[in-house]
Amino acid sequence: MLACLSLSQAEDLTTLDGHTFTNITEISKYATMVVFTSNGQRKGVTITNLPEAFRAKYGVVIKTNAPAVATVKLQPQLSPVDSFLFQQKDIDVADLMECDGVNIHTNDEVTSWQLCLSGVEVSLTSYLDYTNGTRKRQPQRLKFQIGQDVIMGQVFDKFLEWDAIARTNKAQPFDKVITNYLNMANYNPNDNPTTRLSYTDSLVFHWQLGESYLSDSANAGIFYKNDILHFKDILPELESLKAKVVKNIKTKAAQTTLFK
Repeated sequence: MLACLSLSQAEDLTTLDGHTFTNITEISKYATMVVFTSNGQRKGVTITNLPEAFRAKYGVVIKTNAPAVATVKLQPQLSPVDSFLFQQKDIDVADLMECDGVNIHTNDEVTSWQLCLSGVEVSLTSYLDYTNGTRKRQPQRLKFQIGQDVIMGQVFDKFLEWDAIARTNKAQPFDKVITNYLNMANYNPNDNPTTRLSYTDSLVFHWQLGESYLSDSANAGIFYKNDILHFKDILPELESLKAKVVKNIKTKAAQTTLFK
């Protein structure tokens, strides 16, 4: 334990994830967290979840020996199937796209969420249309590349976790980066680390007026909780889409050899 502080006057604390603790009377500082008494009960919060003003007031220091951007994924985590698709990424895959999704009809509206794979590019798209053809909202598309689907799954889980925390605690409006991820459209494994970091994009959690949404800096997309729930449901289908695209590529290659 680094230090134990007794407060002369009780105070309140709202953490970065929106949780509020009231009547804090004693603070104990540890290497990675603080523990305090709130309304007679001992509570703990990691130091990275503390607002800057609170850390400055009580001398809570975040160690600086960690990477500057700890959440950035500099390269995808490739399976053998992913590696094969990356080897084929320069071929024409226009006719090798595979998609899956779900449609929901509500009164005069049709809402759709679609997962598509084209070569090594993955897209998750949210559509909201009237049945008479008049579009209510422009399609919102989240793009990434194979090998990054695990990252996206973790982002969706974190989004839903923060949404639940914000709703339960009636949090004030805030924005918080969930993760920075590598834009694989620009990825070159021979680039130096500094150059690679310049290719990063951000996925940001927003809480405004009692509602949450996710923004994507790369594509200027806006995705609400309902979008995230459906994206999370259909993302596991990506593996079957990969298998179909691999089969299509190999079938096309075999057919090409027949007509030399």
